[in-house]
Amino acid sequence: QNASNDTTMSTETQDLEAARAKAKSLMAKKEEIERELKEIDDFLKEKGLGLKGGLVDEQGFPLNDVAKVISAREARGKNARLQNDHKDIMKQIELALFEVHAASKNIKASSPPPSVQHQEKNQEDLSKYNDHQAFAKVNEVSPSSPASLATLRSGDLILHFGSVNHSNHNGLKALSEVVRDSENRSLRVVVKRSDPTASNYVKVLNLTPKKWDGRGLLGCHIIPFP
Repeated sequence: QNASNDTTMSTETQDLEAARAKAKSLMAKKEEIERELKEIDDFLKEKGLGLKGGLVDEQGFPLNDVAKVISAREARGKNARLQNDHKDIMKQIELALFEVHAASKNIKASSPPPSVQHQEKNQEDLSKYNDHQAFAKVNEVSPSSPASLATLRSGDLILHFGSVNHSNHNGLKALSEVVRDSENRSLRVVVKRSDPTASNYVKVLNLTPKKWDGRGLLGCHIIPFP
């Protein structure tokens, strides 16, 4: 019986490691795409142009520099392709993180109940989030909503929402996309909360976007921060 349990644990551990490796690889691809997008933005700014708008000079006349026009059009075209790639990779990351979460739950389900001391030893160190920057704030939470069931509170500062953080939220557009693409799937949300009995402290919540009696999939109002 013990040998059977060990084999099961070994397989589930391998599944978890494979899921983590997949998520890590996708995150690296996402960062590479974001690096290329920044390079394109810097390139166009250097030429006095933007990602949109006509290719004209300061007086509003069409550019007569053919090479500059061609390079700008190529850069804009590449930017559009990379933006689509970024959307796709964000969806893949959400699925990969869901797989990591599921694999982790499988290991916990098949493990014998740990002692209190063991639980404390393996409890996640939330202090690592102390220096993480908030990018959004929960302005309102509706009663009986998915957000309320996840114990999200008005005033919570959002540090991470699934794979979205302060460096890639794109004016909260990425957050909206993650919510839409994660209906009925649990998302890991890390918030910083002010408590009367303590200084700012971090909470990790599991929020599942889904249809309910109210509007939207969350039942809360989130605004940019700061």
